[in-house]
Amino acid sequence: MRSDASGSALGVVLAALADDSARLTALAPAVSADEPDAVHQARVLVRRLRSVLAGARGLLAGLGNGDGGDVDRVRADLGALGDELGRIRDLEVRIVQVESYFGAPTTDELLRRLAADLRARHGALHAAFAARLAVSADGGEPMAAPVERFLARAARGEERHADARMSTERA
Repeated sequence: MRSDASGSALGVVLAALADDSARLTALAPAVSADEPDAVHQARVLVRRLRSVLAGARGLLAGLGNGDGGDVDRVRADLGALGDELGRIRDLEVRIVQVESYFGAPTTDELLRRLAADLRARHGALHAAFAARLAVSADGGEPMAAPVERFLARAARGEERHADARMSTERA
């Protein structure tokens, strides 16, 4: 994790959010390519980001509108992303379970159709998600966009607070 020069709790939280956000962005090509474990790792990062935001809500609320609404919106956006990743991941797990429990390839027609159906559903969900990521690479929203926007607003908020402190100290 990146360290914060000030050592403040807020600085440490913002650094953790920035690090995990960067890791999520870096993982996007692997998620798009449907590389093994990439969706799972993205889902873990989304849960971690949501947890940090929830745990530090009171600390972070002062950077936005003061009521924590900015933090809640970012958590909701990440929740929607996590749900989408979760649907893809659930199908990945089911495919592995069917293929490992019954053996792959199987000669049982019903099991082959079940595995084929799961693969088709996974392929469709993943293709739609990958297409959205491809659009984001061309100027749309990357997976970590809600966190990146929040961090940009937080940086502006920290600057305003620092300017106000300096003005108060001079007075």
